[in-house]
Amino acid sequence: AMKDLSKIRKVVQDIDARDGPMDVPGATEARALLDKYASKTKRLRQAITQHNAQLVEAALGVWDGSPEDELYLAGRRMLALRGEQLEALRSASTRVPLVPAELERALSNWQFETRHEDVMAANDLYKTYIKQDKALRKAASVAPTGLLRLRQLLEGWPFEADLRSNTGYTAAIEAFHNYFLGLRAAVEAADGFQARCLWQAFGSGPDVLQTAPFLEAAGEELGGPVDQASLDKLKQAAEDLIQRHSTSEIR
Repeated sequence: AMKDLSKIRKVVQDIDARDGPMDVPGATEARALLDKYASKTKRLRQAITQHNAQLVEAALGVWDGSPEDELYLAGRRMLALRGEQLEALRSASTRVPLVPAELERALSNWQFETRHEDVMAANDLYKTYIKQDKALRKAASVAPTGLLRLRQLLEGWPFEADLRSNTGYTAAIEAFHNYFLGLRAAVEAADGFQARCLWQAFGSGPDVLQTAPFLEAAGEELGGPVDQASLDKLKQAAEDLIQRHSTSEIR
């Protein structure tokens, strides 16, 4: 049996070392068994080197050598590693909200077949994030005129709201926060012209109240959250200022 390979190998080595007769009983069978083992180990070693889980699994399935063989154990470890990496990939892909950094890490760590359906789905998901992140950055770069577009992109945002990283989401929240600060500064300075410019730049029929969920998410990283009451107060003050400014212009 292949489990006794170490003993068989030693016997054959002794025969060869002594330049013994070729017709020693069992010698031919022993060499055939060793050749069979060498062929199996070669296939398994190549499969492990190639990180080919399907071939490794097939090789282990017909393995009749020692379960303590280092090559056999290496194959088992490889399959276990693949299982762990696949589980990490599936977990990252199904997390709600999805954490892009976790998904990127899981994809980077994956060492096995690229055509696995879960891997391809995760890749597509990450590409979707990159595309949407790029769209956020683009809209934020032209703020305040891009705030309506930003609001549309942020509604139902399926990804992590992480303000600690340099992402399009951070840029979007910053744009809303800067708009709030700019409008507040204009109101405090009684600058009706600037207040109207900011108001009109937001888009047709602006309503700063609709930015509340995004400003509340700002946190300390962007100067602290803005609550609904502050937005209501600012909106009313800005409307009053713009009305007074418009009236004075008519006069």
